[in-house]
Amino acid sequence: MKHGTITAVGNFTVDGEWCDIDLVVVKNGDRYYPITPCCGATATGSEGATCCRSCYEEVDTVFGSVWDEDGWNEFVARIAK
Repeated sequence: MKHGTITAVGNFTVDGEWCDIDLVVVKNGDRYYPITPCCGATATGSEGATCCRSCYEEVDTVFGSVWDEDGWNEFVARIAK
């Protein structure tokens, strides 16, 4: 699988599962991903939790999100309100 260029998209504050979350979002190819605050990695599911893909520390479920172009535009419109 060929990976695209990773580009920083921006920082956003969203309602997380436990508290407000400051998200850093990157774009890779045609997908948008929030990266974890601990390691700057994407997240993965692990035994009923969402964890950092690098250190496996449990993170808010919002870090398990991934958006295509349409989903990203909907997400940004929703948090802008």
